Amino acid sequence: MRTFILLSLTISATTAAWNQHQVQLGKAAAAGAVVFCLSTAPALGANVEAGEQIFNTNCAACHAGGQNVIMPEKTLEKEALETYLTGGRNEAAVRIQVTYGKNAMPAFGGRLGDEDIANVASFVITKSKFGWDDDAWNQQAGKKLGKTGRDVEAGEQIFNANCAACHAGGQNVIMPEKTLEKEALELYLTGGRNEAAVRTQVTNGKNAMPAFGGRLGEADIANVASFVITKSKAGWDEDL
Repeated sequence: MRTFILLSLTISATTAAWNQHQVQLGKAAAAGAVVFCLSTAPALGANVEAGEQIFNTNCAACHAGGQNVIMPEKTLEKEALETYLTGGRNEAAVRIQVTYGKNAMPAFGGRLGDEDIANVASFVITKSKFGWDDDAWNQQAGKKLGKTGRDVEAGEQIFNANCAACHAGGQNVIMPEKTLEKEALELYLTGGRNEAAVRTQVTNGKNAMPAFGGRLGEADIANVASFVITKSKAGWDEDL
């Protein structure tokens, strides 16, 4: 009987220890899941314009213009981020590296808040997508503004309503070689690939293209010109 009681107590203690171990594993797994979700969740509502200010204050000493003065091949250009950034070219990966640092790059987790880091990550990814050599895609008041401060999103709406019948996706159904792609505009657009030249052609028309000067106001024409030039740079298959 004494042996049976001792055996029962041993089994009960072992079972309790095992259950406690399972609880600890469950807590660890849950914690790991939380950390993973925090690390990879997208930065909702990140402010690109605020991110630019943070970048200029904290990052530009080494990364002005998207470059890298310490390791010149590891720039913030699209191709370099895709090649070298741990986790790939996305905001979550930038947030992690800014927070914890890597190699010669210091950690900013103790200097910047989560919101600031999210904003600067959004700025870096946005600029890597559209190019570090111009300011076409700074974001102000929730709008994407063109180089001249025109409203690109409003321009897109005007384009879809008035131009897409012939120029959907930046193409040209009348003269297929004269698209709205960057190279074609540089080659065929009178005055070169710039907003002023687009405004002139939209206003006055040319060849088979009708004049829109009597249908659209100057602000609408300026906005659609900004949209066309911006899309020709970024690519017509890229979302705004």
